[in-house]
Amino acid sequence: METLHQHVFRLEFELPEYLNVLPDVFDRCKGSRYFAFQMVEHLESTRAIWYARASLNEFKSAIALIPVDIKAIGLKTEWAKSAQKIEFENNLLIKMIRICRNLSFHLASVTSMPKERKVRIIGPEHSWVSNEKTLFIDGMKTYNQNRKSNLTPEEFQEISEIEDGIPLYWILAECYAITSICLENFLIEHKKVSIDESKKFWNREP
Repeated sequence: METLHQHVFRLEFELPEYLNVLPDVFDRCKGSRYFAFQMVEHLESTRAIWYARASLNEFKSAIALIPVDIKAIGLKTEWAKSAQKIEFENNLLIKMIRICRNLSFHLASVTSMPKERKVRIIGPEHSWVSNEKTLFIDGMKTYNQNRKSNLTPEEFQEISEIEDGIPLYWILAECYAITSICLENFLIEHKKVSIDESKKFWNREP
């Protein structure tokens, strides 16, 4: 029996331009987003897997460069002890993408596989059921079952559900949003981004 997954499947997430105050992070996130779009455009080809790996790699690089960019604007100590850093690093999707990228590159035990799932796509005015044939993360559940993991039982269960039914492009789009929000909140707090810029971006017409 097919599972009907009740999620908001975002087709894209536009990165706020004011986050270019962290130029390397912004650039790598844009690179990741570009490859994610290419992945979706080439689903009928093996190139989709190549683009998926490239997107994961660019996003992991963006994460790694956060402390570098933040140090460059003089906020290294503040970021190290910030609530936003803790929130970001404890987010399950961020943990999942980090694990997925590392295992995909170094062990090839976690891959992206084309699968078809029946999902409910929720739009601004109505929702509809669609058969989604796209790339899904594959192998992470098995990997976590066979090896000691620092995930809690609740996190393990959630990752199992994510792997089974949420497309990789949605996970990546959600990670861009999570990253943007955490960094933006930190930058607003330290007056590197204005609240007005933030409100204009988040309240814009879709």
